[in-house]
Amino acid sequence: MSPRRILAVIVLLVAVVLASGGPTVAAKPLPKPPEITSAVAVDSRTVDLTWTSVKGADHYVVTAPGLSPVHVSTTTARITDLYPGDLHAIYVTAETRRNASLGTSPTVYVATPPEGPRGPLGWAEASDGQVRIWSGSGIGCVTQDLGILAGDGTWTSLGDGVDEGGPRTWTIFQGAGTTQTYAVRCQGSGGLWSPWSEPPTVVTLS
Repeated sequence: MSPRRILAVIVLLVAVVLASGGPTVAAKPLPKPPEITSAVAVDSRTVDLTWTSVKGADHYVVTAPGLSPVHVSTTTARITDLYPGDLHAIYVTAETRRNASLGTSPTVYVATPPEGPRGPLGWAEASDGQVRIWSGSGIGCVTQDLGILAGDGTWTSLGDGVDEGGPRTWTIFQGAGTTQTYAVRCQGSGGLWSPWSEPPTVVTLS
């Protein structure tokens, strides 16, 4: 084959390679994104998180509603200053040293308990033997629950009271010469209850 014909074949081969976009290079698969393995409410404003590590990650970014992103180099984090009583949507993103994302975990939803009203409760005796109990509002409360302490140390729930723009109020019949112990708790939008208020309120009718 003459040099001129060989040159023509080479030019043709180069043209074909260029037209096809060059030799294909297999894309490097992305690492598996982090997965949150534990999310525990420590108290009404705090959640502890644990997640799986990601190959090539320099750090992790934890995102929670209403808070600035939290950057950590470990696979655990304590999220503070959450709003009591809410259901919090939290997720974790793995990033390289240059802040390029290596994947984001599925979102987990963690409820923190509300901060219920504190005792003792306010009360006023009614002339017909009824007791009017009132309670201030807590933080993160959606509904409140008045309880009467039974002899076995458990609380009997009376449910939510009446709220007409002031304190939540319950009116209960209590016979003369009797003593009852009352406390209140509240439930947040995340479904958790606060502890019963302390100290409880003891009412004795003469």
